Amino acid sequence: MSTDSSDSGAQPGLSMRLKIRQMQLVLALSATGNLRKAAEMLNLTQPGATRILQELESALDVQLYERSHQGLTPTAFGVEVTRRVRAILADLQGIQDVVDALRAGQAGTLRIGTIASIAPVILSRGIAALKQLSPTLRIEVLEGDNSALLGELGAGELDIVLGRVTVEHSAQDLWREHIYEEQFSIVCDVGHPLANVHRKVACAELLTWPWILPLENAPLRHGLETQFALAGQNPPANAIESASVMTNLTLIKEMPAFAVMTRSIAGYFAEQGVLKIVHCDLNLGVGGCVAYFRRREDTLNGPSAKLLHCMRTASA
Repeated sequence: MSTDSSDSGAQPGLSMRLKIRQMQLVLALSATGNLRKAAEMLNLTQPGATRILQELESALDVQLYERSHQGLTPTAFGVEVTRRVRAILADLQGIQDVVDALRAGQAGTLRIGTIASIAPVILSRGIAALKQLSPTLRIEVLEGDNSALLGELGAGELDIVLGRVTVEHSAQDLWREHIYEEQFSIVCDVGHPLANVHRKVACAELLTWPWILPLENAPLRHGLETQFALAGQNPPANAIESASVMTNLTLIKEMPAFAVMTRSIAGYFAEQGVLKIVHCDLNLGVGGCVAYFRRREDTLNGPSAKLLHCMRTASA
């Protein structure tokens, strides 16, 4: 009886270790698609990794992966389990970050996602102000696609996202707060022949020069083409498509081109003497709402609340 009691008492600890290991293996398999490589990532033997995976599938009573000579492909169950596991481990890491920060006398970690057209100005100013308030706060910034970032926020991989409100995400289980309405400007290099003209530049005149346009599927691209059509003109024939702010800044230095940027970015770089905002007869209007997103179940903690306040102030 004493032996059975001892085994029973030891089992919960072993079970907990296995459960964490199982989740780690799921993420390793997501990254590699190969059991041997996943085992190497976790410093396991391949038989050990196989046993852990079998125990997990047995506990869930579903097949998580299709096996083939090419590796492991997640089933529908595997895809969903991977998503849930990623969020759970991110939350566990968040707990560890808080404990480590308290032990070190620091303020923890704030993981921020943003899109390229916002980060250089509104977020940078917000972060700069936040660091004045919390010098030891660790801040991680990830730049990416709006849809992908909101997906990572929902999965628990980010704490907040500064992004655009779109129809496809309006129904997501995310809390958001409006920061500002996005507007746009046409810009060129300070050395461009039309940089310093003291008049509105006609649409037809703009079209005699090269252009750097938003990508074809971007809402701004559609709005710009509509404005050209209203002016009785076709879109620029001599054009480059780019979604990179830094590439666009470099291109207008290297060639006499016009580009379209958010007004906040254009104004910032105009103040630095890097570019000129061109006054023209194209009405680019408002491009949509920029908002601060977080998961509904998350409380607005100290660093997040401070950053939101700093961004509100920066956008005022």
